[in-house]
Amino acid sequence: MQFNMLRQTIILLTPIALMILIGCGQQEESKNKTPEVSTQPTEIKVDSSKIYKQEAIQLLDEVNNAVRKGIMGEVSQKATNEEINPKMKEYIQLMTKMSPLDTMDVHNYRVQEINKIIDIQIEQSPR
Repeated sequence: MQFNMLRQTIILLTPIALMILIGCGQQEESKNKTPEVSTQPTEIKVDSSKIYKQEAIQLLDEVNNAVRKGIMGEVSQKATNEEINPKMKEYIQLMTKMSPLDTMDVHNYRVQEINKIIDIQIEQSPR
């Protein structure tokens, strides 16, 4: 009789013990698991038009410096043109790659700088 009762208790407790063991094992696995790190590259969006705008303004500044030197007589007209022409070709290429708004901003900057150069040229001209 005691043997039957012990046997029934074992049969009843075995599934419960198995569930506890399996549950503890899964909990252990989740604690030991390292978080997965994504190996997918992250997209970084860059406004290339702004970069082109900065490059165009830098080119205009370099061209304006060369023109000022030519006006002041520090450099010959031929040397000035040789320095300016490739930079202006690059400038035109950059302008085609920019957004319309950035193109307009650079154009306005160029007009301001041209006005400054005209003022310098007027000051340098003989009266």
